[in-house]
Amino acid sequence: MKTRICITLENPVVEKLDTLRRLAKRSTYIENLIKQVAKTDTNIETD
Repeated sequence: MKTRICITLENPVVEKLDTLRRLAKRSTYIENLIKQVAKTDTNIETD
């Protein structure tokens, strides 16, 4: 993570925005995965 942050700091602003957008997409994707896992966990608990 630290090396990636250093690389993004050296990149131009446009590339920074692109990487931020990619990270945002990844974070939302990860959040959706966590929600799916939470749903399955609650379903298992109720069953």
